[in-house]
Amino acid sequence: MNRTSLLQTLSNSYKSDFLGYGNPNGDILIIGKECAFEPETADEFYEELNQLTYYNNADSWDKFCKKPHDSSLISDWKHVKRRDWEKEFSPRFAFRGQCCTIGGTTGTSTTWYRYQKLIDLFLGTKKTKEDLLDFQDYCFITELNGLPMKKSRPSKDVKRSIENRVNGLLKEPFFQSFPLVIAACKGYINRYHIDLKALFPNAKIIITNQLSILPHKGYLEKLADLMMGDEPFIIL
Repeated sequence: MNRTSLLQTLSNSYKSDFLGYGNPNGDILIIGKECAFEPETADEFYEELNQLTYYNNADSWDKFCKKPHDSSLISDWKHVKRRDWEKEFSPRFAFRGQCCTIGGTTGTSTTWYRYQKLIDLFLGTKKTKEDLLDFQDYCFITELNGLPMKKSRPSKDVKRSIENRVNGLLKEPFFQSFPLVIAACKGYINRYHIDLKALFPNAKIIITNQLSILPHKGYLEKLADLMMGDEPFIIL
């Protein structure tokens, strides 16, 4: 399904919301807890970066939908100069050029590393730590909570943000069109009593822990197996 027109409608209707990153035409929607940065502690460098990549997310998608581009045409983010950030950043493949390792000058976050491992297990592919991330070619990622924070802190504001996204943004046709939903935010779903069956009635749903912290060895392998199975609703 080509969801570009659906995403453009979404980007114009939810100008101040974080929509997500990745391939809008993939078959997998991954919903995390929230973007992991602290707005109040960011220095000037990260304030500018967060403004572009997170707070201007809907505008970035609007630009993409007007002129879609293949991920291979997106610049390696490691080599993009600060003065060119606005011109070069694309939500279609955010921070392209990160490698399959955690941290360092070429690596990625723990969460994105695990997203990559999960997609590799699902597709039956393998990568070395020198290989580039490519999971954004196969899925679209968003967040249940629209308030960024480094560590989850349940609060009235978080509850309100989640309810707003559940009752508005995530009910829009773009998000409803994904056949497979991985809700990697089980803590929030349980705490705030989110009914994902009602929210995504036409999708296969797997509810799992946030992938930055794995409860046991083999967890990603089990999750990948469930993604390939036929069961329509699973809590891992």
